[in-house]
Amino acid sequence: MVRLLLVSALLAAGCAAPPPAPTQTGPSCEAIPGLEVVFLEAPQAEALADGGLDGIEDRVVYPETARRDRVEGPVLVAFAVGPDGRVLCTDAVEAPDPRLAEAARRAVYGTPFEPYRVDGRAVAFGSRLPLVFAILDGERIVFPR
Repeated sequence: MVRLLLVSALLAAGCAAPPPAPTQTGPSCEAIPGLEVVFLEAPQAEALADGGLDGIEDRVVYPETARRDRVEGPVLVAFAVGPDGRVLCTDAVEAPDPRLAEAARRAVYGTPFEPYRVDGRAVAFGSRLPLVFAILDGERIVFPR
């Protein structure tokens, strides 16, 4: 059985139906000059994602060639979200393979977020999320928290 797992301390409620798979990774955050964001730890950012962690997981498409080649491992995705809740940019900070990096960037880029508010005003925020790609063959794998 092939599954995608997200590693995080926060468990979120799932979406009723999987959203469509995103087709774009968005620009690199390095390509946006003067980008200023409030940095949020992963659990804060995950809570603002549409569908939480499950919502992001539902948007991930495990690349068929990576699945066939049995490529697995963690991808750390950095991203920035504008005051309107749309993802502005994504970067794969760490990844075992470029195919997994692109799949993770697409999933985050395609996720709508609730605006983050400071003193009642919506502001841009940035964060990093770990996404773990794993191919399971009927075994239960437990990740430490």
